[in-house]
Amino acid sequence: MTILHIAMATAAALTAGAPDQHPLFYCRTPQKIEQANVPDVYGAYGSRSVSIIKQALAGDRESLSQTVDSDAKFIIFAGDVGIGPRSKGIDAVVEFARQLEPRSYQFSTASAGPLSMSPCGSVEIDLTFARDAHSDAVIATFQYQDGVLIGVTGSHIKLVTGEFP
Repeated sequence: MTILHIAMATAAALTAGAPDQHPLFYCRTPQKIEQANVPDVYGAYGSRSVSIIKQALAGDRESLSQTVDSDAKFIIFAGDVGIGPRSKGIDAVVEFARQLEPRSYQFSTASAGPLSMSPCGSVEIDLTFARDAHSDAVIATFQYQDGVLIGVTGSHIKLVTGEFP
Protein backbone atom coordinates (compact mmCIF):
# COMPACT_ATOMS: atom_id res chain seq x y z
CA MET A 1 0.00 0.00 0.00
CA THR A 2 1.45 3.37 -0.97
CA ILE A 3 1.66 6.34 1.37
CA LEU A 4 -1.06 8.09 -0.65
CA HIS A 5 -3.37 5.09 -0.22
CA ILE A 6 -2.68 5.03 3.53
CA ALA A 7 -3.50 8.74 3.80
CA MET A 8 -6.68 8.35 1.77
CA ALA A 9 -7.80 5.34 3.84
CA THR A 10 -7.09 7.19 7.10
CA ALA A 11 -8.97 10.29 5.94
CA ALA A 12 -11.90 8.23 4.63
CA ALA A 13 -12.18 6.26 7.89
CA LEU A 14 -12.12 9.41 10.00
CA THR A 15 -14.59 11.21 7.74
CA ALA A 16 -16.92 8.22 7.97
CA GLY A 17 -16.93 8.55 11.75
CA ALA A 18 -14.64 5.61 12.54
CA PRO A 19 -12.77 5.77 15.84
CA ASP A 20 -9.64 7.89 15.74
CA GLN A 21 -7.32 4.97 16.52
CA HIS A 22 -4.35 5.70 14.28
CA PRO A 23 -1.99 8.66 14.11
CA LEU A 24 -3.54 11.15 11.73
CA PHE A 25 -1.52 11.02 8.51
CA TYR A 26 1.17 9.24 10.56
CA CYS A 27 2.55 12.56 11.78
CA ARG A 28 5.43 12.14 14.27
CA THR A 29 6.35 8.77 12.74
CA PRO A 30 8.80 7.69 10.02
CA GLN A 31 5.76 6.95 7.78
CA LYS A 32 4.64 10.61 7.92
CA ILE A 33 2.57 11.69 4.93
CA GLU A 34 4.24 14.74 3.33
CA GLN A 35 1.40 15.87 1.01
CA ALA A 36 -2.31 15.05 0.81
CA ASN A 37 -5.43 16.26 -0.96
CA VAL A 38 -6.81 19.40 0.75
CA PRO A 39 -10.44 18.19 1.09
CA ASP A 40 -9.17 14.88 2.56
CA VAL A 41 -7.02 16.76 5.09
CA TYR A 42 -9.91 19.03 6.11
CA GLY A 43 -12.27 16.06 6.31
CA ALA A 44 -9.88 14.10 8.51
CA TYR A 45 -9.17 17.03 10.83
CA GLY A 46 -12.87 17.94 11.00
CA SER A 47 -13.67 14.38 12.01
CA ARG A 48 -10.79 14.35 14.49
CA SER A 49 -12.14 17.57 16.04
CA VAL A 50 -15.60 16.03 16.43
CA SER A 51 -14.03 12.90 17.91
CA ILE A 52 -12.09 15.00 20.44
CA ILE A 53 -15.28 16.78 21.58
CA LYS A 54 -17.12 13.43 21.87
CA GLN A 55 -14.24 11.95 23.89
CA ALA A 56 -14.12 15.03 26.12
CA LEU A 57 -17.87 14.86 26.78
CA ALA A 58 -17.45 11.19 27.69
CA GLY A 59 -14.45 11.97 29.91
CA ASP A 60 -12.21 9.64 27.86
CA ARG A 61 -8.89 11.08 29.03
CA GLU A 62 -6.85 8.15 27.72
CA SER A 63 -7.94 8.74 24.11
CA LEU A 64 -7.55 12.50 24.52
CA SER A 65 -3.95 12.06 25.65
CA GLN A 66 -3.14 10.81 22.14
CA THR A 67 -4.66 13.77 20.28
CA VAL A 68 -4.52 16.85 22.56
CA ASP A 69 -1.29 18.67 23.43
CA SER A 70 -0.64 19.11 27.15
CA ASP A 71 -0.39 22.90 26.60
CA ALA A 72 -3.53 23.21 24.43
CA LYS A 73 -5.64 26.28 25.24
CA PHE A 74 -9.36 26.79 24.66
CA ILE A 75 -11.21 30.11 24.53
CA ILE A 76 -14.58 31.26 23.26
CA PHE A 77 -15.41 34.93 22.85
CA ALA A 78 -18.82 36.29 23.83
CA GLY A 79 -18.59 39.78 22.39
CA ASP A 80 -15.20 41.08 23.44
CA VAL A 81 -14.92 38.88 26.54
CA GLY A 82 -13.00 35.62 26.29
CA ILE A 83 -14.29 32.76 28.40
CA GLY A 84 -12.97 29.26 28.77
CA PRO A 85 -11.03 26.92 30.99
CA ARG A 86 -8.10 28.34 32.95
CA SER A 87 -6.36 24.98 32.72
CA LYS A 88 -4.58 23.53 29.67
CA GLY A 89 -4.51 20.22 27.85
CA ILE A 90 -6.85 17.36 28.65
CA ASP A 91 -8.48 19.01 31.68
CA ALA A 92 -9.16 22.08 29.56
CA VAL A 93 -10.70 20.23 26.62
CA VAL A 94 -13.03 18.30 28.95
CA GLU A 95 -14.17 21.54 30.60
CA PHE A 96 -14.40 23.28 27.21
CA ALA A 97 -16.62 20.55 25.72
CA ARG A 98 -18.96 20.70 28.70
CA GLN A 99 -19.17 24.51 28.47
CA LEU A 100 -19.77 24.21 24.72
CA GLU A 101 -22.90 22.06 25.26
CA PRO A 102 -23.03 20.95 21.61
CA ARG A 103 -26.18 19.40 20.14
CA SER A 104 -24.89 19.16 16.59
CA TYR A 105 -21.88 20.13 14.50
CA GLN A 106 -20.99 21.15 10.98
CA PHE A 107 -17.74 21.59 9.04
CA SER A 108 -16.67 21.97 5.44
CA THR A 109 -14.13 19.88 3.55
CA ALA A 110 -14.13 22.03 0.42
CA SER A 111 -11.35 24.45 -0.30
CA ALA A 112 -10.33 26.81 -3.02
CA GLY A 113 -6.64 27.11 -3.52
CA PRO A 114 -3.93 24.49 -3.62
CA LEU A 115 -4.76 20.88 -4.53
CA SER A 116 -2.52 19.45 -1.83
CA MET A 117 -1.02 20.46 1.48
CA SER A 118 1.16 19.12 4.26
CA PRO A 119 -1.22 17.38 6.66
CA CYS A 120 1.46 17.23 9.36
CA GLY A 121 2.25 20.93 9.45
CA SER A 122 0.02 23.66 10.82
CA VAL A 123 -3.64 22.92 9.99
CA GLU A 124 -6.76 24.86 11.04
CA ILE A 125 -10.34 23.69 10.61
CA ASP A 126 -13.51 25.63 11.44
CA LEU A 127 -16.44 23.87 13.04
CA THR A 128 -19.86 25.21 13.94
CA PHE A 129 -21.55 23.75 17.00
CA ALA A 130 -25.28 24.35 17.45
CA ARG A 131 -26.07 24.65 21.14
CA ASP A 132 -29.85 24.55 21.03
CA ALA A 133 -32.71 23.94 18.65
CA HIS A 134 -33.02 27.64 17.83
CA SER A 135 -30.05 29.77 16.87
CA ASP A 136 -27.42 29.75 19.64
CA ALA A 137 -24.14 28.40 18.29
CA VAL A 138 -20.36 28.59 18.51
CA ILE A 139 -18.01 28.77 15.55
CA ALA A 140 -14.60 27.45 16.57
CA THR A 141 -11.22 27.17 14.87
CA PHE A 142 -9.36 24.02 15.87
CA GLN A 143 -5.60 24.46 15.49
CA TYR A 144 -3.35 21.45 14.90
CA GLN A 145 0.40 20.97 14.65
CA ASP A 146 1.87 17.61 13.63
CA GLY A 147 -1.58 16.00 13.93
CA VAL A 148 -2.10 17.10 17.56
CA LEU A 149 -4.64 19.67 18.76
CA ILE A 150 -2.82 22.71 20.17
CA GLY A 151 -5.76 25.06 20.71
CA VAL A 152 -9.28 26.18 19.92
CA THR A 153 -10.50 29.75 19.52
CA GLY A 154 -14.12 30.54 18.87
CA SER A 155 -17.00 32.97 19.09
CA HIS A 156 -20.62 32.77 20.13
CA ILE A 157 -22.86 33.39 17.13
CA LYS A 158 -26.54 33.38 16.23
CA LEU A 159 -27.47 31.23 13.24
CA VAL A 160 -30.11 32.49 10.89
CA THR A 161 -31.63 29.94 8.54
CA GLY A 162 -34.43 30.00 6.06
CA GLU A 163 -35.75 28.50 2.88
CA PHE A 164 -36.31 29.83 -0.59
CA PRO A 165 -39.72 29.40 -2.16
